[in-house]
Amino acid sequence: MESTLTTGERRLLHVCEQTIEQGLYTFYEVGKALLTIRKCKLYRQTHPTFELYCKDRWQFTARYARNQISAWKTYQALEDGAAKPLNERQCRPLQGLPLDKRAQAWEKAVLAAGSAEKTYSRHVAAAVDSLRLKPSRRRTFKITLRLCEVCGYSFSDEHHLKPQSSGGRQFDRIALCPNHHRYATILQQQMMDSLPRQQIEAYAAKHFDRFFNKRLLPHILGRTYEISNDIGESLDLFTHPAV
Repeated sequence: MESTLTTGERRLLHVCEQTIEQGLYTFYEVGKALLTIRKCKLYRQTHPTFELYCKDRWQFTARYARNQISAWKTYQALEDGAAKPLNERQCRPLQGLPLDKRAQAWEKAVLAAGSAEKTYSRHVAAAVDSLRLKPSRRRTFKITLRLCEVCGYSFSDEHHLKPQSSGGRQFDRIALCPNHHRYATILQQQMMDSLPRQQIEAYAAKHFDRFFNKRLLPHILGRTYEISNDIGESLDLFTHPAV
């Protein structure tokens, strides 16, 4: 791009600079004018960069100019008919949000303050923070009305069994009540940590109930044991009957 401005560019620069000179109190119009000068590089005939132009011509930093430009973009994003910001400071906290969310944050700030005239940057910052908060991700479990395979409790979680003796084969889900589901999870974690079997069995004897230790513990440890036919069929633990 040539450094010499065309007649149309000089006219546009004059209009923009006149806006800045006469409307420094009208922050959004100043931001629009500065954006036009930067975008069209109307400063190039007298200054090599936009930063130097702002410093020499207007005695403010390029950062201040960027704030004014961002304020103009924010002002444009707000819905027509709503109370608009009165100064750049009110708009500054909104720059941390996407353009499509700035109107929502501004309306929330005005509502909290009572009016646009009483709205300070702290009100806007609080509204921005409230929109930035992400809902906590909750761990969910599938709940079933099947009876717990260990104790018969009617509201149970779904649990996957993966005994070491199976060679890693994934068995079908079984229903376990919250307590026995927790026991099974702890037990499988101990197996993943390669704890000795005797240590695992001692822990189970101390902390788990006798129903779990009798009906499910041997299967998770991968050891064959006698089990009633109805429980054996529901757990589907064996592909072949024990010899």
